[in-house]
Amino acid sequence: DTLIVSLPAVVNVVSLLSLLYYIFAAVAVQLFAKTAFNNSMVNENQNFQNFWTAFQTLIGFSTGENWDNFTWEMYYVKPATNPTCEDRSYNASMCGFNDTYGCAPLDGCGSSLIVPFMYIFFLIMGYVGINLFSGIVVDAIGDASSEYVNVNTLAEFSDRWAQFDPSGTGLITADELTDFLYTVYPPFGFKGVPGFTRRRVVIAIGT
Repeated sequence: DTLIVSLPAVVNVVSLLSLLYYIFAAVAVQLFAKTAFNNSMVNENQNFQNFWTAFQTLIGFSTGENWDNFTWEMYYVKPATNPTCEDRSYNASMCGFNDTYGCAPLDGCGSSLIVPFMYIFFLIMGYVGINLFSGIVVDAIGDASSEYVNVNTLAEFSDRWAQFDPSGTGLITADELTDFLYTVYPPFGFKGVPGFTRRRVVIAIGT
């Protein structure tokens, strides 16, 4: 029930997070697309050289998997083919600009911008995303629980209590409490709950 109640809100949050991933992936490609592979953390499966790989890479980092090692390797990348860290302009013979068979690998150096980029990414996606999902679950549980308490259940509770406390003292004995709980529906009592006999009510409340 809680999952069904929270489903619309979950869809909204997933849509928001997808948009944020899209934005961060696009920014990452603009900033770090020319960075060379180092055959360790920065490789063909984990890089920012194209949008979809960047998108998948950021989703993987959201789990906390090796994002710190990747960050510092991206920071210190300095390929032997580009010792002066020249910013490569468009070159159709290089991969990334024109991904054809036999293209030359990109050999751009790392950038110090990777550090603030990754920290901002984790600040927004890690903390905001987790808090959004946590808030949805808490609200859904609260909403689901509140559905059981309404005017009818409160009226039933008052009527039953009046039968056990006709003088309106607000007090009943422990034995009367057992009988009271056994004749009131949830959430105030155990009436109608499968498997709850009078003995189980006694055990549940410790009388």
